Amino acid sequence: MEKLAPFKIRPGIYNIPNYGRVVATKPLENNVMVKLYRNRAFPFIELQEGGVDLLKKEKLKENEVAGLIIKSQNAKEVDLLLQVKSNKTLQSIAETKKSSFLD
Repeated sequence: MEKLAPFKIRPGIYNIPNYGRVVATKPLENNVMVKLYRNRAFPFIELQEGGVDLLKKEKLKENEVAGLIIKSQNAKEVDLLLQVKSNKTLQSIAETKKSSFLD
């Protein structure tokens, strides 16, 4: 079985506030990708199915998952984030975010 990529990152060299320089032209380590995904100042990363388990290991709080849902770029990403943690509040935020996407 092929291992799924945890995140999709647009290739490039980035200087990220409060983090530093990241060279995304080569594969990055999983912990670096998780930190970049959680960083609001880095919009060039998208969650894939393989990243759900990595985010579960982080044991994110409800407000952190809510922030990631708000930052998400498409409905599939919202659904993947609900697999990380889900309750009524997060589902409500997710539905509002999904309705904001133009399908």
